[in-house]
Amino acid sequence: MNTANGDKGADKIDVPQFQNLMLPLLKVMGCGHEMTFIQIRDAVADNLFMTAEALSQNLPLPTGPQNEFNNKIQWIKYLTIEKQNAFNNRMGWAITFLYKACLLERPRKEIYIISEIGKQVLLDNPVEIDAEFLRSYGDFNKFYDSLMRQLRTPLG
Repeated sequence: MNTANGDKGADKIDVPQFQNLMLPLLKVMGCGHEMTFIQIRDAVADNLFMTAEALSQNLPLPTGPQNEFNNKIQWIKYLTIEKQNAFNNRMGWAITFLYKACLLERPRKEIYIISEIGKQVLLDNPVEIDAEFLRSYGDFNKFYDSLMRQLRTPLG
């Protein structure tokens, strides 16, 4: 996992970018059970054989989706903490993207389950799931376009 974001340093363990977590996350949800964020996170970490070192890695400010889109916009005003666990942050974004594309449902606060659309996606056996893939599902485009506008707007 040390080259997930392009770094080749052998002494650095990297957490996969959030878009690389979406397919393993959906596969974990394919069991059809309701799961909390923590249950999803732990199941994906197990599925990807994440090391304790990688799971404990923190992100310096700024954090959020701009890292994955290589956008240099500062997101400090959107954050309330100085450091955040990298895997938790990226899992949160992966869940949000799948939820906004209607591949996941949220029957109750902090509880997720795969939707019928998500089940169909798994039956289609995609090689990867990323933002472009999700653009044909649910209200994802509205969410995605809004997010991209925010990324392009300078924060004063």
